Amino acid sequence: MFISHKNKLVFIKTRKVGGSSVEKYIRDITDLDVCTGSIVHSIPAINIGPRQTGHLSWNEIVQKFPEVKEYKAFTIERNPWDKCVSQYFFMHSRGKLRGSFANFLQYASSLPRDSYMYKSCPNIAYCKWETLAMDLQRVFQNTEINFDIECFKTYGLKAGLRKDGHYSEMYTDKEIEIVRDLFSFEIEKFGYTFEDKR
Repeated sequence: MFISHKNKLVFIKTRKVGGSSVEKYIRDITDLDVCTGSIVHSIPAINIGPRQTGHLSWNEIVQKFPEVKEYKAFTIERNPWDKCVSQYFFMHSRGKLRGSFANFLQYASSLPRDSYMYKSCPNIAYCKWETLAMDLQRVFQNTEINFDIECFKTYGLKAGLRKDGHYSEMYTDKEIEIVRDLFSFEIEKFGYTFEDKR
């Protein structure tokens, strides 16, 4: 999560969408007033407690920083079937998970269901992980943030944690429906479908 008062902009950081890369890139090219940073990547926080999670909802952000109520916010979403696979491998890499992907999907609290974080934000721009660089260019268009697509593409802080292969190879038909039910908001809002390459 970050706040730029100069640009009247808030980033609501959801999980497994490249949010740490976005946060680090913006920190590298402009001054931020508040930033949660990343413990995983040793990126220090700015004007917020060092133990504060980077994944604050809009309501939590406004509670801590009421002056941002009228700011523009942006967030990122990702195909939920792909996002769940990414979360599974991330948690495995951190030693926070044992067991199969099927078992992981049985625990809704472990899944990256983050729409609650941004649903209540009245002035929000949506970016999709699949078209992230182009979407960010649109978000930063009317700000003083000089966004360079090619430079941004070199950032990939948590890349390489999952094995090769298409996300669909992780799923059975039953598991496809589990994700469809749990992520119905994201699927409807962003038009995501299960791309079957099994």
